Amino acid sequence: AFVSRLLAEEGIGWCIEEDEAAPAGHRMRLFADSLRWPEDRLSEHANGGRGIRFHRADSQEAQDAIVAFGTHRRFGAGMSTVLSYDYKTKRSVATRVPTVLALGAERAPALERYDDAGQYAFADTREADRYARLMMEALEARHTTFVGRGTVRSLRPGTHVDLLDAPR
Repeated sequence: AFVSRLLAEEGIGWCIEEDEAAPAGHRMRLFADSLRWPEDRLSEHANGGRGIRFHRADSQEAQDAIVAFGTHRRFGAGMSTVLSYDYKTKRSVATRVPTVLALGAERAPALERYDDAGQYAFADTREADRYARLMMEALEARHTTFVGRGTVRSLRPGTHVDLLDAPR
């Protein structure tokens, strides 16, 4: 839990994947950008073309499919603010980072996540910006959760898929 928390603070995710060359048959992959994940085997080389179909599950089907897919959205903070104080230079380091998501409607309250990081938390405004952005990205990840169900046996952590023919 301690290492997971430290990795999360730095914006680093991780997953365990199979690796025949590793002594225990598995390895830990660290990543900072989930957009660079490799594509799932079935999604990349599916029967009849690329992607995984949004389709019914049936024993007569030629390939696996996703049978249910949905989104859960939560209303949350639209601004992340961090503050630290350096009493030697007698100045505070503060910054604000807005969300990139469209949260709520016109009359929705503008919520802010505030973190007083304590003394000497940031060397300068650039470092404060970085941590405020990481905090905002973590909040944004919690705002939207995707859930699904299917018969795709090749799905693994640390991969992405192209979902075909899904309703909008």
